[in-house]
Amino acid sequence: MIIAKKIKCPNCNNKRLLDLVVAKDGELMIKCPKCRRIIDVTFQDNRIKVRAM
Repeated sequence: MIIAKKIKCPNCNNKRLLDLVVAKDGELMIKCPKCRRIIDVTFQDNRIKVRAM
């Protein structure tokens, strides 16, 4: 069984912006479907940093 980390939106009450299973390195920008703000998500050694732009 694979356990994924749930990533929350820092602006609104969207508790499931995306799921992270494994991430070594990376960065992506996504738009929250509820509040429509652009969210910058940074992955580094299975750690997550989320901030609104």
